Amino acid sequence: MYKKIKDKYLKGINIGIIHGRMDSENKDEAISAFTSGKISVLVSTTVVEVGVDIKEATVILIENAHRYGLSTLHQLRGRVGRAGDKSYAYLAIPDNASSDVKTKMEILKKSNNGFYVAEEDFKLRGPGELLGYKQHGNPDFKIASLTEDRELLFKVKEDVSEILSTDPALDLEKHEVLKSGLYKSLKKDYNILLRS
Repeated sequence: MYKKIKDKYLKGINIGIIHGRMDSENKDEAISAFTSGKISVLVSTTVVEVGVDIKEATVILIENAHRYGLSTLHQLRGRVGRAGDKSYAYLAIPDNASSDVKTKMEILKKSNNGFYVAEEDFKLRGPGELLGYKQHGNPDFKIASLTEDRELLFKVKEDVSEILSTDPALDLEKHEVLKSGLYKSLKKDYNILLRS
């Protein structure tokens, strides 16, 4: 892509490149050349998502934006306009993008607030597993929704903290039903829960 941009689309313009396989000396050199104006365009992978602070950057074009999560897209667009100058983030998606992709783009268009973007991302993707390794998708909650029952879940958290502070192993007779229910519903993950 870098070669195509350099030799075809932006021929005659000084262009640099930065990616994760470069050593830090070459990365720093590319960033320095961009900051000083020796190069006008910096082609990059998502390595610039976090920690690269080029205040002079005012335009970012994110190719295949549909392939990234909302958090990554939010971080990438945050790389421009850091000096307060008017800036633009262009998110390129296919013409035939799904309605889910279009919804993601609308969320980003609507707000620059990272908390709002994270909350909307949570609503779209779900929280994943509470125990285990899966980081996306909806868990099979039977009683509550993490997004719709937020206040109830905070109250439950307080109650659980109070119970565990006085009876961490749930050995008291009044907690026997709770302990038994936990064991039955979690079975294979019961030991993981105890360790946490």
